[in-house]
Amino acid sequence: VAKKADSIYPIVSAASIVAKVTRDHALKVWKFQEGLKMDHTEFGSGYPGDPLTKKFIRDQVDNVFGYPLLVRFSWSTAETMLQERAASCTFENVDEDSPKKSNRPPPGTKTISSFFTMSSPLKMKTKRKNHRFFEQRFLKIEKAFE
Repeated sequence: VAKKADSIYPIVSAASIVAKVTRDHALKVWKFQEGLKMDHTEFGSGYPGDPLTKKFIRDQVDNVFGYPLLVRFSWSTAETMLQERAASCTFENVDEDSPKKSNRPPPGTKTISSFFTMSSPLKMKTKRKNHRFFEQRFLKIEKAFE
């Protein structure tokens, strides 16, 4: 992490461009699971300065459920609107006297590092199914890594 990394490191600049293009495409083909019938021209770019995005945030807040899955609830504009328009929710404090839960994962749980180890050549030849996230957004791999 570095200040102004995208102007200092070419690889960060490239990653930023790829992320923006990917995000723009995902928004263009977005289908709301909540049943909203609108396309990307009706909810904007998702950037804080976009008036259409602000209008969407203002108009689509639900008193109980907040926003459709498209909206990041932690975004300050959405968070402010939730505080203004949504029902408030209070959580009960957990009793400190309750028995402590074990920090150990259940038996058979993979470690995080196991996802970063090289697969055997036999496993690498089998074609994996795309994750639902990519299928729902109509994203696909154009060229596989070799």
